[in-house]
Amino acid sequence: MPRKAPAIHHSKPMRALAARRPVGAGDAVMQLGSYRSPQQVTAGWNHLTQRYPALRGYLPLRARFDSPQGTYWRLSIQGFSTQREAIARCQQLKNNGGKCFVRGFAGDAPVQVASN
Repeated sequence: MPRKAPAIHHSKPMRALAARRPVGAGDAVMQLGSYRSPQQVTAGWNHLTQRYPALRGYLPLRARFDSPQGTYWRLSIQGFSTQREAIARCQQLKNNGGKCFVRGFAGDAPVQVASN
């Protein structure tokens, strides 16, 4: 029986998910933002997890993206069983005022964040 994934609410805490397998090329990730530096990715993650504590249950990732407008760093999360689950979590976040979209893995690596 498939497990029901926790909802993304900024008012209700969510239990931490068990450690996930390493990110693979076929994994869906939910992108939460794009920043000009790795330090801004960390600051963005801290801000988003304060507003939406349920995001802490997912693995934060970052990926460098070089565009004609310069280099950007994408902030995403991983930890979804399927792409359908990632899309559903993204929609829940949008329903709570957040911004996101689901994409494929693109060289994303874990974000180093301080433990609280």
